[in-house]
Amino acid sequence: MCDISINTENGRFIYRSAGLILKENQVLLITEEGLDFWFLPGGRTQLLEHSKAAAGREVAEELHVEPTVERLLWIGEYMYFLKHRQTMCHNIDFVYLCQLPPDSAILSEPSGVREDIFNANNRVNIFKWFDIDKLHEIQILPPFLSNAIKDLPKEPKYIYTPLSIVEPKLQEKV
Repeated sequence: MCDISINTENGRFIYRSAGLILKENQVLLITEEGLDFWFLPGGRTQLLEHSKAAAGREVAEELHVEPTVERLLWIGEYMYFLKHRQTMCHNIDFVYLCQLPPDSAILSEPSGVREDIFNANNRVNIFKWFDIDKLHEIQILPPFLSNAIKDLPKEPKYIYTPLSIVEPKLQEKV
């Protein structure tokens, strides 16, 4: 299959599906080694793939466990400028509420942090639980997440976020 992602000289378009995974008052986020911004577990939706199936597939690929994909929360459209790559990006994300099996290792990670195998970019994935009330303290994509997560919608909601600047800096070991 082919990921739905278009690169042009003017920027990049990405159709992404992601899973919102909660534990008590925390949300699981992921980053790549060397970046200091965080995002929901997920990835590019493939051509002819339903966004719900893509969210489940991507979460399973990243966490090595099959999630239960419950319901669509948000369709988020946002634009951002990746300063370190000098790239303008336009994303449309379908974000689903997901549950992990109770025996999933990431649910009981004592430090709240886990480093994992190399991803497709040959970088290490880093997973971390963040307090929902402190999300405003970190750089996060999609940018609407830090506010929207405080009140999960009962019906899917479209959220548009105008241009934001993402300025990753090398991070210290978490």
